[in-house]
Amino acid sequence: MKTTRLHKILAVMLSALLLLTAAPVAVFADEAIEYVDAQGEAQEPIADYTTLDRSVTEWTNSWYVLTSDVVFGDRVAVEGDNVNLLLCDGATLNAN
Repeated sequence: MKTTRLHKILAVMLSALLLLTAAPVAVFADEAIEYVDAQGEAQEPIADYTTLDRSVTEWTNSWYVLTSDVVFGDRVAVEGDNVNLLLCDGATLNAN
């Protein structure tokens, strides 16, 4: 009986850990991103954004930041009239 209870507690703890690691990267973003626009002028830093990786395939009205090379093999759904993408220096986005 003790072993079963211990297994249940460990299962709950492992489930919580898995949920935390699956959370969107933006949940943990704590620093603002500075950027320049197409004319080379510095803009206000962006604090509320989602860091892109290949698992983020639905983009809605928000800021998205690509910090490394990412290849999207599946369709990326872009919805809304205010979707913004920032490519950091050296980062490339490939959509197949």
